[in-house]
Amino acid sequence: PFLDFARRHFECVALEPSPIATKTLREKGFPVIESTFEEADIAPQSFDVVNLDSVIEHVHNPTAVLAKINQVLRPGGVVVLKTPKFGGPAYRLHGSEWNGFRHGHHTFLYTGQTLGALLEKTGFEVLTSPRRDRLLDDILILWGRKIRDVSPQDFVAIELATQRSAA
Repeated sequence: PFLDFARRHFECVALEPSPIATKTLREKGFPVIESTFEEADIAPQSFDVVNLDSVIEHVHNPTAVLAKINQVLRPGGVVVLKTPKFGGPAYRLHGSEWNGFRHGHHTFLYTGQTLGALLEKTGFEVLTSPRRDRLLDDILILWGRKIRDVSPQDFVAIELATQRSAA
């Protein structure tokens, strides 16, 4: 549904690791990169918008993923992130039984503050509008505009320097 809407305004390319979903998307006329984002070979500055709908909570290294998104976005490009909201009403109602804690499915969980800090760390300005991060929201949606270049290697270097200083 999102791609059907987006294609009215943008030239869309889907990225999908599942061969079954890839086939369905291609049947609908979408060009598809069949890969995970981490492994995809995407040219730098080749997109204006990257949309991660219920993805960021599943990746093993969200900092590296957002740094790579920064690389594939043109200057001023936008990333849109949609994820279950840690601390939302469903979490407060269900506590340790909250669906967001499904072991093996979600590797990281976010509040608006933590996801916003991650966006800023990886070269984005968190946009105040549009956004969905209200008290009664169970879904968090943040938009970030690329304001500076970063790369995954920047964070590898920081991590290595931190590890060396801790040794």
